[in-house]
Amino acid sequence: MSSKSTFSNSTSKSYALALYELSKENSELDKIETEMKSLRQLIKDSPDFKKMILSPIVSKEDKKNVIFKLIEKNNFSINSRNFLNLL
Repeated sequence: MSSKSTFSNSTSKSYALALYELSKENSELDKIETEMKSLRQLIKDSPDFKKMILSPIVSKEDKKNVIFKLIEKNNFSINSRNFLNLL
């Protein structure tokens, strides 16, 4: 396994654990889980959305704007919004 892959996996676990702990602390585990699953499902079901997120041509700001429009429309919790903003 490459060191880049190990770093990415380790970092992902750290972020996931932080979101879990914050969600638990705020009694929002079910809500946050549902929100993250819905975002994952959107990425899975929408090839255009997935391409946009992965595209190096689309600016980070444009990606952020699209994601934040989606989470506003779907009334995501403040913790999910902050987490996605961090990412």
